[in-house]
Amino acid sequence: MKGRLGTTGLLHEDGRQTIVLAERGKRYVADNVSRKIVLQYRVDGAIVTEGERCDFLLGIPADQEVRLIELKGTDVAKAARQVMATFLFLGGRLIGYVVHGRIVVSHVRRPNLPPTDLVALKKRLSAHGKGTVKLESLELRENI
Repeated sequence: MKGRLGTTGLLHEDGRQTIVLAERGKRYVADNVSRKIVLQYRVDGAIVTEGERCDFLLGIPADQEVRLIELKGTDVAKAARQVMATFLFLGGRLIGYVVHGRIVVSHVRRPNLPPTDLVALKKRLSAHGKGTVKLESLELRENI
């Protein structure tokens, strides 16, 4: 995986038990219960320096999985566009990996109708190896 993504923006490459990504009150927490090696990248301003892009990327080589993570204010549609733009930018480097989108916002607007951009992201990631999209308010915690 590191051979495809390189070392630009690489923050950590280890088997830490808990991975926490935080920005302005929003948090993504990955519980690495099996202590797998995880590559943690800063995308915004490192891997991608222009245009729309998500904040972080977690790569789990043992599972052939990638998580594109965006920590956002309230604009779910923009967050979905940023994850999609990163997915498209990385393109061929993600072939063979299941790509998941993770979006954490400060709060979800009501009524909670999924924006068109979010629906499009879900369809695209699902078509590319059965990837999923999760959207949470303030904190998203999952086992990896």
